[in-house]
Amino acid sequence: MSLDQFRADHRQIVETVNRLLHMIDPAHPETMERISQLRLELASLSDAHIKSEQSFVAKTLGESTDYVARAIARRYDSGLMDLQLSLTAHMGKWNVALVQSDPAGYRQAVRDQFAASMKRLEWEERVVFPLIDYVRAGDAQAPQEKCAA
Repeated sequence: MSLDQFRADHRQIVETVNRLLHMIDPAHPETMERISQLRLELASLSDAHIKSEQSFVAKTLGESTDYVARAIARRYDSGLMDLQLSLTAHMGKWNVALVQSDPAGYRQAVRDQFAASMKRLEWEERVVFPLIDYVRAGDAQAPQEKCAA
């Protein structure tokens, strides 16, 4: 996987959440079956992305000789665990019956969860991805430096 693919995954996750927000808007009522299908699609998409990205970050930053890179990798994992717990709690709480009985509460919960997820995605793209580029560039230059010596 590449950082471009992770960025594309982020855009796809955002687009899917926006579709969900549209579906649960009272101005565009949708069946619970379609909402449930989209929720499952979003969960599947997010899970696949998280597993792939987490492995990539662990390999590039977590195994780096750079102290800052390893510290960011630890922060990445810690924040990711917090986000996953939040997503799991959200999905567990907002079952079909509760979504149907409290649609306004569900809409707000989705907006809140989305805001937390967006903050995370923005941090990854602003801090983690550039650091990965930096570390990888240093790794690519290291053999050249050894050859020149």
